[in-house]
Amino acid sequence: MARRVRVATAALAVMLLLLPAAALAGNDPYRSQQWALDDLRVEEAWEVGRGEGAVVAVIDTGVDLAHPDLADRILRDTEGEVIGLDLVGDDPTDRHGHGTLVAGIIAATSGNGEGIAGVAPRARVMPIRVLDEAGAGSARNVGTAIRWAVDNGADVINLSLESLRDEEGRSAGPGAPPEAVEYAWENDVVVVVASGNNGSALSAYDDDTPALVVGASDPEGRPAEFSDDSGAMGVLAPGVGIISTWCRGGDGAGCDGATHTYGIAEGTSFAAPHVAGLAALLSAEGHDAEEIVARIRSTVVSAGSEDGPGRVDAAAAMGVDGDIDRTPRRAERTELVSERVTPPAGEAAPEPTPAPPPDPQPAPDPEPAPEPVPDPEPEPEPAPEPDPEPDPAPDPAPAPESPSTEPVAMVHTDPGVDPAVWVKLLAAGLVGASLVAWSAAARRLA
Repeated sequence: MARRVRVATAALAVMLLLLPAAALAGNDPYRSQQWALDDLRVEEAWEVGRGEGAVVAVIDTGVDLAHPDLADRILRDTEGEVIGLDLVGDDPTDRHGHGTLVAGIIAATSGNGEGIAGVAPRARVMPIRVLDEAGAGSARNVGTAIRWAVDNGADVINLSLESLRDEEGRSAGPGAPPEAVEYAWENDVVVVVASGNNGSALSAYDDDTPALVVGASDPEGRPAEFSDDSGAMGVLAPGVGIISTWCRGGDGAGCDGATHTYGIAEGTSFAAPHVAGLAALLSAEGHDAEEIVARIRSTVVSAGSEDGPGRVDAAAAMGVDGDIDRTPRRAERTELVSERVTPPAGEAAPEPTPAPPPDPQPAPDPEPAPEPVPDPEPEPEPAPEPDPEPDPAPDPAPAPESPSTEPVAMVHTDPGVDPAVWVKLLAAGLVGASLVAWSAAARRLA
């Protein structure tokens, strides 16, 4: 029996933003609530580049391929077919929601009048589904997915996966199979992994693991209480109150392929893609895997502890401050990658300067317009599944899976609301509601 992994949601809360993006004025209407992009100094990093030509494999529950903020960012071949893989079904469309949240953080289209902006808004997302609609999957498939992504042109791989669990619920190893991670590193592909959400002081990853292990930080720049340690070579990135693309409605049902929403989530699952997006920005500028990891690690800023991991600074890693040389070792890489994909029908207009922070008073939009329905995506042919190369490791019995991410509260909010204010106001209620919802989900999944 293959080892089991679980999604590292510890999504302490995921809330639907029911206000349709189309009803809101201005480009990227939720941009003012994306505190994470300001914390990372992403718009300063965009002075150098926005990730054009880079490919990020999202190995997760799949991706909503028709979401208005993601449709133009999906990796396709010259015939318009999706370049992706599904190891638990027949196509990499998200049925759960977790992978869509992750993908939006990395590469949601910016300046298009829809929802949010990704860290690397001109990078491409390679959707790879290894977890089913309940968020369950096997370590064998994760290893296969990593190798397939490397062999099919990924520059960066994001793994927002929890550590393995044995039948007693104890940690049995990291969620990213070490041999597959080594394969990616040897082939010049950066692997970014979430540290986990159990508040553990010990990392599941050895310091010599060739991956960027990412813990979560809060809006005050401190490590989040739920975040596992990311190790001596790890980093921190925003993982609290993160707004991103989602594909669920308010009825608690899974993604149906036609519902394109936005949600707020917490967890190291949503810290890791911020770093994957930065890795894509650096890759697009021609930096190899070793340079990317070195730049990100060497330019972190303090998170309040001399001994703990530092917080990622995208602008500094991109050389905006002039502290490090911008010259890459592989300047030809961007051109080679750009030949592999079809350009979108129309590149989005340059992003506007963010509006000044509005009055932090939650209020519903007075005249919400109906959410636009995108043109239906052509049904992609299932990608051929490669011969699996299972990782040589013992096979503990399946662990009870963690509950799938569910909406625990519904709010109507104006895009001008400071997320830190209303997240704090709702925190107590959310914790109670989430515990009730998760207890029921856990019983169903046990």
